[in-house]
Amino acid sequence: MRKISIFIVIAVFGLLLFACGGSNKKQKEENNENNEKVEKIEKKKEVKTKTPTQLLMGGTWTNYNAIHQDFIEFKANGVLEYVQGRDSGKDKWKLKGENILVVFKTDYKIVELSETKLIIEDKVGKTTYSRSASGNATNTNESVDEIVINKETSTSECFITEIIHKNGNTYIKVDYVDRKELEGEGAYEIVNNNPKIRTFIAKKESYKICSRDGTKTIKDFEITLKKEPKTLFSIEVKDGEIEEFYIDTCSG
Repeated sequence: MRKISIFIVIAVFGLLLFACGGSNKKQKEENNENNEKVEKIEKKKEVKTKTPTQLLMGGTWTNYNAIHQDFIEFKANGVLEYVQGRDSGKDKWKLKGENILVVFKTDYKIVELSETKLIIEDKVGKTTYSRSASGNATNTNESVDEIVINKETSTSECFITEIIHKNGNTYIKVDYVDRKELEGEGAYEIVNNNPKIRTFIAKKESYKICSRDGTKTIKDFEITLKKEPKTLFSIEVKDGEIEEFYIDTCSG
């Protein structure tokens, strides 16, 4: 009888140890899961979002809704480079806090600011600027799920908004513009009545420098755009494929 009692005590003690061990194991697993969650949260905190200054200085901004060409670029040390119609030059810019942008000696409220869009507002109204995801239109090796080519046949002067290299092909996005000659002034202004962005495929390795002679590769165009993103081009397209494409420096 005594042996049976001892056996029962030992069995109960064993069960208690097993239960405690299982409970400790479960608690340990829960602690590990919690630690992993905390670690993931900490890693998320380490990913720093860009400041308004960093977002503004990401490349050239374009106002496609402007009647005339309108480009601005925020440089270091508060320098602003701009092209507005026939007027171009440099000015100063600065931020007051995080939502007031001072340009051209005017305070603008920043309504929206991201990698690709800038909306500012003053007493007159809102102005929207856009920018490609890569910042500048040059040297873009962007992963695009679907590229829709505009299957049209047309000829126009244009600005390049983006160059995309994908799966061995080169796609060029352009903004068609009109060049209006100014009577008696020996000059012209760029008019953009249609902000539509067209996408065409470039199958040739090189294109003309101008309408008369010489050639340049797409890489040459990219180098040119990196130095001067407001370069005016002329383009001839047939069924969405670029037939002729040249820098408009010697046309006419």
